[in-house]
Amino acid sequence: MMGAVGRILDRTALFVAATSERLNPILVKETRQSTKSALFSTVFLLFVSISWIVIVFGMLMMWSTLEISPAAEVLFAWNYGLLSFAIFVVVPFGAYRSLLAERELHTLDLLTITTLSPRQIVFGKLGSALVQVGIYYSAISPFIAFLSFLQGFDILLTSWVLVMSFFWSLALCTGALLASIMARHNQWNSANMVGLVILLLFGWIMTLAFAVAGDVRREMADPGFWFINAIGLVFGLSYVFLAIQVIVARLTFAAGNHSTSIRLVLSGQSWLLLIGLAVIPLLPMGSISPRDYDDVLGGAAILVSIHWVVGGLFLVTESDFLSRRIRSGLPRRKLVRLLVSPFLPGSSRGLVLIYGHLLVFVLATVALSLWRGVPESVDLQQMRVGGVANVVLWMGIATAISRWCRRRSHRFTPVAMRVLTVVLFIVAQIASLLPEFVDALPRSLSFLCPFLLPEMHNQHLGFALGFLVIAAVLSVVVNLRAMFQGAMQIVRDPGPGQLLTKASSPSQSSEVVSSAE
Repeated sequence: MMGAVGRILDRTALFVAATSERLNPILVKETRQSTKSALFSTVFLLFVSISWIVIVFGMLMMWSTLEISPAAEVLFAWNYGLLSFAIFVVVPFGAYRSLLAERELHTLDLLTITTLSPRQIVFGKLGSALVQVGIYYSAISPFIAFLSFLQGFDILLTSWVLVMSFFWSLALCTGALLASIMARHNQWNSANMVGLVILLLFGWIMTLAFAVAGDVRREMADPGFWFINAIGLVFGLSYVFLAIQVIVARLTFAAGNHSTSIRLVLSGQSWLLLIGLAVIPLLPMGSISPRDYDDVLGGAAILVSIHWVVGGLFLVTESDFLSRRIRSGLPRRKLVRLLVSPFLPGSSRGLVLIYGHLLVFVLATVALSLWRGVPESVDLQQMRVGGVANVVLWMGIATAISRWCRRRSHRFTPVAMRVLTVVLFIVAQIASLLPEFVDALPRSLSFLCPFLLPEMHNQHLGFALGFLVIAAVLSVVVNLRAMFQGAMQIVRDPGPGQLLTKASSPSQSSEVVSSAE
């Protein structure tokens, strides 16, 4: 008997050793270091000890009413508070410090010159954080199993809280890794750390209040609750994946392609939203009224506008220069090059990508309204026109600013161009608020602020929307030549063996380093 057990243990050890050799080396290294650290050991022992104390003393305090009171609900709230602190604060902060320490000790440069890709480094760091989350979950599982024998235990609510908490911890760990590589200079690291700790503590308190004190149990009976959770989870994971692509881009060397993976994720999210809008009327949750569906389309218009404004600001301020490494991977056929050109680095090509997706969104929402056989409301049309026109206008302005700055000097970094665009946008918002304080100014000046359009009076709204449409068209016309040249730069590129006369001038070749910003 003992010989059979020994053989099983030997085979298990060999299997574990062989499996560890195939795993991500960063994952193995980070997991070993983190589980041996004093922080993890201290927090884990305190977590288990306090959880045990809560169960024991909680049972003693409620002993007389244990069979009639919801003891499991109260004790689970205490245990979940301890678990959430560990996976929402301690683990994300450890992930932040792990990548930041690589930069401070200059070991990240050594990792990037090995055979490990930036993607492997990021997934190794994130995987190590998730392993720690799994360890905390395994430690809390015996206490949850004990609570299941008490009154007031709801297995559906408990499972939902634990599953959603895992994904929220994944999002926080990804955000912490993103915060660790945002600052290029060490003097900003302290401010980033303090801000991150404050945000993690605030997020922990808000999540704990929602999960414990919120009336989630009653909402679970509504079928729409699970649909909203599924939609939120899918889009949340898509933004987690987007953040991972941003981290990978920041760790990629200057001559690499920093933009294509980010553009693909942004495009995928936009198409995912359109698929969701098409699926909503087909769900067996009762018929949705035309008014409610108009509200859904209006909310989608706002989300798309914010999505492409925030993401597009980074795309349209990139350099149009293409390194030899990027050009060596261009397709051979010119038609394929033309189709993939919006996904390649470059401000003008990024503008083509944004305008193309906005056009698809407008046509798709109009088609969805016609498909349902219900005419669109005036509010929906105004919201869609105002939102899309603002995105077209400001992305065109950002592209023109980027192009103008690079013509003046190559020392203008993408960060400087983004800051300049944001400052100009803030000035426009302040100007739109002046009619509220100066009676001599026309109320129609409020059209400069997209947030004031829904509240604008009808007699001024027509002028505002007309002006926005005209300004958006002018923005497209101003950037039309640049967009055409950006696409032709890809189509006519002879390859890395020959340098284009315009794309490889000395002023542009020095932009390789600045484009990584």
